[in-house]
This record gives sequence, structure tokens and C-alpha cells, in this order.
Amino acid sequence: MRITFDYQIATSLPPNRLWELLAEAFRDSDQSPLWPRHLERMRSAEVRTGAPVQSTYLMPGGRQSTVHYRLADVQPGRLLRYATEPGHPLRGGGTVEVIPNDSGSRLRWQGAYTVSLAPRSLAAASFTKLVFVPRFFSALESSLRAIERRER
Repeated sequence: MRITFDYQIATSLPPNRLWELLAEAFRDSDQSPLWPRHLERMRSAEVRTGAPVQSTYLMPGGRQSTVHYRLADVQPGRLLRYATEPGHPLRGGGTVEVIPNDSGSRLRWQGAYTVSLAPRSLAAASFTKLVFVPRFFSALESSLRAIERRER
């Protein structure tokens, strides 16, 4: 079984600014005006190919789940790919792209995960698909709109 997502958000921010915001979020989401910190916290020493990323998901009821990813490919200013590390209940990852356009840029975020029949994997897939993904991208778009207003 697989779960997938593909979100695109247009913004008036120039591509270099959007990339700066993404890189800042992946380094330390607590310092990021972009990141939905009420849903997830991230830490990475640097945004470069091969760098580890620690992600803590904040779940309903005050529970937390910390998992690890690795930045599989980073092309500064353009894209980053991340992949789950051993111990993550799902296998897979995602690609985050900054795409220039005439009015600013577009953020495209795609992901795909393989789900096993293990209870932990099924629970993670349900949380990801039904709770996290819709809330995350809605909050991410709201944050982008607030940044656009401040930076006009």
C-alpha cells in the first residue's frame, strides 16, 4: 500500500526568498515564520545532500513522535529531496521544489510512502494522510500569505 501527495502553492515571493524560508525551516523550524510549528518541529545542522533531519510530529492529545530523515539531494535555490531513515514507520520521502514564475514563484511539494501491514506503519499512514498532510499544507499556505503581506 502507498500514500502519496502533491501540493502546489503559488506565491508572490521571489524564488530566492522562498528558498531561504525553506532552508531556514529545515535547519530549525522553531525560528521559521514559514513552518507550521504547531504540527511539526524540524532540526538539521545544515541543508545539504546527506544531512540528517530530525522531525517531531505533534499529534492530537499532546503526543509526539520523533522520526529521522536524510536529505537525499539538495540543489540550493531549486529543490531538496528527503528520504526516511531506518526506524521510520513508513518508507519513502518527498521532493520540495521552488519553481520561478512571472509573478514570483511556486512551491511544489510531492511525497510518496510505502506502508507495511505493521500496526505502527498503518497508524503512521492514517495520521499522515488524514490529519497531518491536509493541516500542514493549509497552514503552510497561510504562513506564506502572512509573509507576503509583511514583505510587500
